[in-house]
Amino acid sequence: MQNWMRALAAHYEYARQRFPDDRLLLLFDIDGTILDMRYTVQHLLKTYDSQYGTAHFRQLQLTDIDFHEDDILEGLRALGVPPAEHRSIVAWYCRHRWSNWALFEAHRPFPGVLEVIRWFQVQPGTFVGLNTGRPESTRAETLASLNRLGREFRVAFSSELLRMNRRGPDVPIADVKGAGVGSYREAGFRVICVVDNEPENLQRIAEIDPGREILLLHASTLFRCRRGQVPGRAVDGKVYDLTQLIPRRALPRHIQFVWSGAGDSMEGFLQSNVYWADLGEVPPDGLCGILTRLKQQGRGARIALGADRGATDRTLAAVRDAGLEARSLWFTAALQDLKSDGFRSLARSFHGAIIECPIDFLAPLILSAPEQAEAILDTFTEWGINRFALDRDLADLRTVLDSIEACGFDFTICGVAGLERFLQCVLLMPRAIVADFRFPQWECEEQEGAALQSA
Repeated sequence: MQNWMRALAAHYEYARQRFPDDRLLLLFDIDGTILDMRYTVQHLLKTYDSQYGTAHFRQLQLTDIDFHEDDILEGLRALGVPPAEHRSIVAWYCRHRWSNWALFEAHRPFPGVLEVIRWFQVQPGTFVGLNTGRPESTRAETLASLNRLGREFRVAFSSELLRMNRRGPDVPIADVKGAGVGSYREAGFRVICVVDNEPENLQRIAEIDPGREILLLHASTLFRCRRGQVPGRAVDGKVYDLTQLIPRRALPRHIQFVWSGAGDSMEGFLQSNVYWADLGEVPPDGLCGILTRLKQQGRGARIALGADRGATDRTLAAVRDAGLEARSLWFTAALQDLKSDGFRSLARSFHGAIIECPIDFLAPLILSAPEQAEAILDTFTEWGINRFALDRDLADLRTVLDSIEACGFDFTICGVAGLERFLQCVLLMPRAIVADFRFPQWECEEQEGAALQSA
């Protein structure tokens, strides 16, 4: 069975090559595709219990909700709610389903979906639109709630890229979705992908796309129609997996990638296309030889400096002996180790090199008093520091990065382990990422590619 994220990556690459100057558009349904509607159903039913003093849903778990959010009566029967209560619960549910508090408090995205959307939003000439059967009257609340969820992932949705149901509840949603695709086309977009959990909606899109330019992705979550109605050309899936979506060759070129622990895996590093080798604190006696080899291979070195001033002096002497250009040198050191004088001296001696310090300790101040934190960072730049490093596992990392970036500072994300976390960091678009690039998934892809070439 074809992986739907791989299918999406391949189709997008094909469309970009075939239509290089077009505005490519990927369309996502909202309920059941971006949002896991089980949370909404659970929240609404538990709120009913709270308001009316009942206990029908006190023990209700997400795993108990295996019915569509529109089929609430069927769900009540499955949950064993007394029939005498059905009418009042259904009426209350329908009355509050699109209320402000339900839209803001009960929505949860499927894991990974906002990262997938972010990936396409940062691609040139590419847009992500929404095509939903929600009533037009909920436009403002829908955008506000989705943008609140998306803020953490740097995802933003606009009214211009949102098509809703203006025709009323009696019009089939499939017709609404088809009209939405037509509206986007009329606005000058080339629709290349539609992601929806309802098979009949995808079937309608297939009918208006005889040229098969649109990739149909079926989010196999909870849906009302029979699975047999899924178009034969559609690709099923339910896991939004970045590791299947983003190949190594698609990584942004403006991010500086640093191979963590390259000193212990030099051969693997030199066989890669990663420019920067993270050497850590290398004993000065062996450093010159390593740097000479990196210079011969046209690579750069990230070198950690410690508190021992004598060792630092010997390390810098070895760096000078190796003769690397300043643009191929990257020094990182803690503030308490080099202090003001040490950083100033480093900046004078290696003008043009990257000079970095970690600032995890400043994160609480950045969040609580950003102007005061900016003044401190400005002082550090006066010492010659031109890059700030943050750990991947830092709490509120995205919010901290937003503040640093807004002030115009470059930052590095360090301590990245595993391909999924690495790709999540890529989506934050930092200036640099330090990671162990020995990702098994990519190694398998390279082996598969080599096998195909030799076949």
